[in-house]
Amino acid sequence: MSNKEIWKPIVGYEGLYEISNYGNLRSMPRVIMRKDGKPYTVQTIKMLKPSYDKDGYLRIELNNKGVAKKYYVHRLVANSFIPNTFNKPQVNHKNAVKDDNSIENLEWVTNQENRDHVVKNKLQPLQYGIKNPNVKLTVEKVLEIKKLKQQGIKPSVISKLTNIPISNVNNIINDYTWRWLKDGEKRHVQTL
Repeated sequence: MSNKEIWKPIVGYEGLYEISNYGNLRSMPRVIMRKDGKPYTVQTIKMLKPSYDKDGYLRIELNNKGVAKKYYVHRLVANSFIPNTFNKPQVNHKNAVKDDNSIENLEWVTNQENRDHVVKNKLQPLQYGIKNPNVKLTVEKVLEIKKLKQQGIKPSVISKLTNIPISNVNNIINDYTWRWLKDGEKRHVQTL
């Protein structure tokens, strides 16, 4: 980590807020208009305390002319300090610590690079079959599809019989999906 804390204005909030290379935030001295329309001068720099979201990331609410908007601190740091040469859409925490927002811990990544980082560092358990929250099929339905294929029935007919799209039927019988399930038994699946 750099020994010197460097502050930069937050884009869109110049003169109002600054962020540091450590991920710290502060509001700057300025004139604020009260609800009654009278100006109020804030003379001191005030350190801001972000809050945690439900996933453990730090967020901060910034105000400009009465309009409040919430931001992820890691994105503010990356936007201010890390060039995004390849226009990558996401910011990754290299050490997987979600509230370590120092520039040394952040990098721009693609969605796939971010997912690969999650798998490589075992940050989220892999969820197969019915444990996957996006699943729409049951184990019984998948076994039925596999059994029909073993009986020599064509995928298009299986699709009509089971009311499952043919692309899903093909994915199941070719072991692109549900490959961990064979004849009702789990089998080992090679992962990254």
